[in-house]
Amino acid sequence: MLNGLSSDHRDRISLLYALSLVGRCSEDQLLRYILDADIMDQFGFYLALGDLKEASLVKAVESIEGNVLVILPEGRKSLEMFAGDIWDSVQTKLDRKREQWKQTIREELQMPASWKEENGHYRVRLRALEADEEILAIEMIVPDKAQALDFCSRWPAGASEIYGVINHILGLQK
Repeated sequence: MLNGLSSDHRDRISLLYALSLVGRCSEDQLLRYILDADIMDQFGFYLALGDLKEASLVKAVESIEGNVLVILPEGRKSLEMFAGDIWDSVQTKLDRKREQWKQTIREELQMPASWKEENGHYRVRLRALEADEEILAIEMIVPDKAQALDFCSRWPAGASEIYGVINHILGLQK
């Protein structure tokens, strides 16, 4: 314990703070933000997130973008009450990375990509969303996990170009 507070407490409140900065996002996106800001390791992240979910401070909800984390009203109250327990260095690191990660998360949520293994091959689902509507969905089968992961990671950067090409080819854009 440091200054009378456990590191678990600091991890939980820091995670709440991080989620409040970037808004709704997937667990993976929040983990990548936390790791990039270098405020806790992956193990600590999953312990803290599990505690926050168990205490009904954070919840994963299904939306058009997929499963996203949201802070519940009790979580907001806890953040207000314990915000002073966040170390300045942690707050600075998270604040410094906030805009970059908000943009990344926004792009990824608008261009969700997922994969799953089926009968020895991999089904990749790539989507483009606009105003809570799915404007494009592509499903394809790829032979291996590496290619599925590669397609999913490249999708957000290439989705608008692919959408434009499809529109152009089909004669919807001149």
